[in-house]
Amino acid sequence: MYVFDVSRHFGTKPKIKVIQISIGLMFMLAGLLKMTDLVLFEETIVEFNVLPRYSKLFSIIIPSFEVVAGACLVIGIFS
Repeated sequence: MYVFDVSRHFGTKPKIKVIQISIGLMFMLAGLLKMTDLVLFEETIVEFNVLPRYSKLFSIIIPSFEVVAGACLVIGIFS
């Protein structure tokens, strides 16, 4: 038994919500930072040598998906 057991007073829902919002904000920040320099992100994708033909498409889709997924986590959609 812990000396200060928060879950006994508040349950586990607030902890999960804080983690969910934190991860959502990290996703949004990562996506927005990639969107600031799409050319550099596209070059990074090409360096990984995974489907270099579609690097321009992936450089737009991946950051957009990160921002949308992060917003869904922050808002609480699909949870």
